[in-house]
Amino acid sequence: MTNNEEGIFGIDKDTAIEHFFLTLYASFGVLEDSKKQEMLQMYVPVIAVIVPEGFYFSVCSFHKNQKQTELVRIRSELYPYPIYREQKQIEQFVTLLEKTVSEHNEIAKQLGITYQFYLPQLDTSEWQRAITGPAMLVLFQGYPLSSGEVYNRISIAGAQLYHKKEFIVIEEGDKRTFHLSGCEKLKDNTEGEMKLQWMCYEMKECAELQAVACKKCLPEFVVPILEE
Repeated sequence: MTNNEEGIFGIDKDTAIEHFFLTLYASFGVLEDSKKQEMLQMYVPVIAVIVPEGFYFSVCSFHKNQKQTELVRIRSELYPYPIYREQKQIEQFVTLLEKTVSEHNEIAKQLGITYQFYLPQLDTSEWQRAITGPAMLVLFQGYPLSSGEVYNRISIAGAQLYHKKEFIVIEEGDKRTFHLSGCEKLKDNTEGEMKLQWMCYEMKECAELQAVACKKCLPEFVVPILEE
């Protein structure tokens, strides 16, 4: 959460989106594979970041530069809520979501993805929970499983999501250490000696990976001991 131009309790939009994708890449083991990261993004047709004044969309788009056309992720400007009753706000939100998912289908076709992305039907209460932000809605859809089926999920997370502390586990030589996401040591890794491996939300998870606390950003913590 941040105190910014979007309101006293606005969400740090770009950070929230970036952290979502970092977690997604870590879950699929592709933190260092940009091609696989790009393909994973294609199965996320839209992310909606909702603030009290309206909402933003994060979507895939083609960008032309001097040499070639490349796939990029862009964030929209604010879509302000109409000054109407709540039902009108829901209608606006759902209509724009459907339009965005439809546009994503056209992009996916050009990349050889035949899956037809769609917006699932939700109860009015679920849409109400989404638009009374701060919140984040993620549509992850069409991911092919080894069984031949596809994985579909729509997630709506409230403001509590942004209060979680993130620990980044890295490998440096033959040892693992964990750091806060803003650790200066990570920022100083210009030569690439340290390899980012996992993101965790609890120290016990770090301990299970046999990682020790960073002396620079977590000096007050000793090596966590696993519970029996």
